[in-house]
Amino acid sequence: MIKFYCPTHGDLGCGDCVVLDHRSCKVDYIAEVAKDFVIGNEFRELEPTIKRKDDILSGCIRNVEEFLDEVENQSKDEIARLRKFRAEINNYLDRREKELLDNLQKVKTEDENVLTDLKTDYEAKKSGLEALRTELSSAHVSVNQRYVAARKAQKELHDIKDEIEKKAGLMIARKLRFTKDSNTERLLGSSMGMGTLDVVGEFRKEKFEMPEHRVEWTDTAAGRDVTCFYVNAWDLLGKYSGDPEEKLRALFSAAQSREPAIIFLDDIEVIGSDSENDRNRRACNEMLIGFSQLQNNVFVVGLTHAPWAINLALLKRFSKRLYMPLPDTDARTDILCAQLRYMDHTLTEEHLRSLSSRCAGFSGSDLVVLVRDVAMKPVRRLQAATHFKRANISYIVYIDVN
Repeated sequence: MIKFYCPTHGDLGCGDCVVLDHRSCKVDYIAEVAKDFVIGNEFRELEPTIKRKDDILSGCIRNVEEFLDEVENQSKDEIARLRKFRAEINNYLDRREKELLDNLQKVKTEDENVLTDLKTDYEAKKSGLEALRTELSSAHVSVNQRYVAARKAQKELHDIKDEIEKKAGLMIARKLRFTKDSNTERLLGSSMGMGTLDVVGEFRKEKFEMPEHRVEWTDTAAGRDVTCFYVNAWDLLGKYSGDPEEKLRALFSAAQSREPAIIFLDDIEVIGSDSENDRNRRACNEMLIGFSQLQNNVFVVGLTHAPWAINLALLKRFSKRLYMPLPDTDARTDILCAQLRYMDHTLTEEHLRSLSSRCAGFSGSDLVVLVRDVAMKPVRRLQAATHFKRANISYIVYIDVN
């Protein structure tokens, strides 16, 4: 039977286990702490936490399904590219083969025509010789006729000799041989013919969990803490930060699972502007959908420096509008103290009050920039330094209030 729980190791065990394995730990006796734990905040937050993790897992499943679709589409696209390239190679080889075959046929035809003409001429000359032989050997001709025939034969033989010598240079034919292209032959011997399949990146989705801050307020009527979700609009619409609609859905879902809750949106004019940017427009539509599904115990607070730039439909969802003026002298002093709390300095309260009085018109962000600029002054001095030596001292920020 389990009797003890070790908060240090998050482990349940019986009395023997506690003695043997957790001698140095302070363990809880379950029978004593169970009742208070079950009625406490930690137990009540288990169900909203389970719901939140369920939403996150659902988002992860959707991401995996999207990845599966992207992998499938990528495979189809790359197969199409590969086959298209293969078709281009085939077309090139077919075209090149046709060129070579046409050239071969052209040479064959030209040589055959020349040789055929030579054969025809030689056969004609040979027929003429047969006629001369017949005329010279005929017994029915007179001596004078035989003399004339002999003279004609001599002239004809002389012409045949000249013709043979003249056409001797034409009795040739071109000898052809196909030579393999060295580049193509190397391609056939290559193990990476056509190309390679390289990993050029990854399909990736940024893990997104809504930033959550526990507010130190207490709902006195219900006796419950209030959870505040602080989100900057630029984090939602960043180019490399994922889908803004998915983030807004996760934000509203997490707020409803942790009610009572407050959603604090900084720079809300970025989401609600009338920009023609598609990401802004889709984010604004998702915001309107989120507003329509809100429960009574979830409140949305928006901060803006440009209320005139917010979409009118979104602006109507904020029933109350508060103007926050620039900080007065006391507020500026508090801001300066907050910014200097982690810095070693010699400023007194009188110095800070004198400085804040001279910063009339400064906003909170202006004062932050002022402190940061002064804090960098020792670093700027180092730019002109020519020698350095080790010193075991902390940086001291000096501010000349005069």
